[in-house]
Amino acid sequence: MTETEPISSDTPLEIVARRGTYYRNTRILVGGMLLVMGCWFLYDGLAGYPSYNERFEKSTPSQQFLMQKPHSDSDIQLQRGLGIALLPLGLVLSIWFWYASRGAYRLVGETLSIPGHPPIAFSAITEIDKSKWERKGIAYVSYQLPDGNTGRFKLDDFVYDRKPIDAILERIEVVTRIQGATEEEASPEDSEGV
Repeated sequence: MTETEPISSDTPLEIVARRGTYYRNTRILVGGMLLVMGCWFLYDGLAGYPSYNERFEKSTPSQQFLMQKPHSDSDIQLQRGLGIALLPLGLVLSIWFWYASRGAYRLVGETLSIPGHPPIAFSAITEIDKSKWERKGIAYVSYQLPDGNTGRFKLDDFVYDRKPIDAILERIEVVTRIQGATEEEASPEDSEGV
């Protein structure tokens, strides 16, 4: 644990980083598109392709000449399989993207509130890992609470609004005087597979 630096009068007392609109909207859109595609494939596999094949069989040879060839059983099974796979995938991804960007990061004075973590005082912060900060805007902050519980959270300036996340990280570094290890300072083992 380190000594903390008093907050100057020109520093805002509260910083709030809300979920990133672009991150959430685009990912929810992707999940929604997977759901729509899953419904479409499932419809084709269960109703669309079989009914087309039935119409093809009932048509005259001259009408069949103008129609597309009938769908094979493997085409129908593929449509059903894609529908069955994409529906739960779209639902799970939509829920996950919604969950990953829930709530807001709120810094009031020297206490940080983050979804899924107890309030964290700056005096509890033990380490800052900025090895992914320059390239990806991700920093990992470790803490140890007075009751002995430890934890780690991620500051991600893509999932949450960039300026407030940057300001929160800067405030943590200034007040705690813990400078995060950058990518150049990280050991080769830490940077492998990044």
